[in-house]
Amino acid sequence: NYLWHGNSEYWGRRAPVLFPIVGRLKDDRYFYDSQKYMMTQHGFARDKEFELVEQSRNHLTYAIEESEDTLEKYPFRFRLEIKYTIKGNSLAISYRVVNHDHQEIYFSIGAHPAFYWPLTEGESKEDYYLEFEKKENADKYLLESGLLNHQTKKVLTDSKILELRADTFKDDALVFKNLKSEKITLKSRKSDREVGVEFKDFPYLGVWSQSAEAPASVMQII
Repeated sequence: NYLWHGNSEYWGRRAPVLFPIVGRLKDDRYFYDSQKYMMTQHGFARDKEFELVEQSRNHLTYAIEESEDTLEKYPFRFRLEIKYTIKGNSLAISYRVVNHDHQEIYFSIGAHPAFYWPLTEGESKEDYYLEFEKKENADKYLLESGLLNHQTKKVLTDSKILELRADTFKDDALVFKNLKSEKITLKSRKSDREVGVEFKDFPYLGVWSQSAEAPASVMQII
């Protein structure tokens, strides 16, 4: 069982979808067509109950559409579908956003799966590392109160390996943009346990853990 079980003492979610924004807005507000709207971090989809609209032996598709509640926060009519497909020992997730409005709509979408870190008993967080698919020269964005300040700090220099420590996330999430890699894998030096996430066509990758004491690392794909 690699997927985090949602212990609210540390982090009460498991694998939410982030829509129609990813991240936080300054003062939780934005303006569109001269009107102010309020929206909390990562948008509203993660708190909505999705309807099962299609299923087969190896896949399930869920959907939500606009409602009076969403229109108060997000003035667009839409349909969001998420399809989960089992492929061998992998789970493929695809997203489809349909514009039901008479105008162009604006949105971001991301995944936020959480995995145990360490993945097995008897290991420590320091036994683990993140392996990128390709060697990277990567900078992380610096955050202030959950917002990007557009400053960066070098994290990787011609390397595929990012060592993990209990304090790796003391300054909030590691947020990368335009990596060469399309996959990242959480690996152990003491066992063959590992879990990988592919993020092809996603321009951002974020990796985050709630606290040094929390027994879970969150791989957040943006």
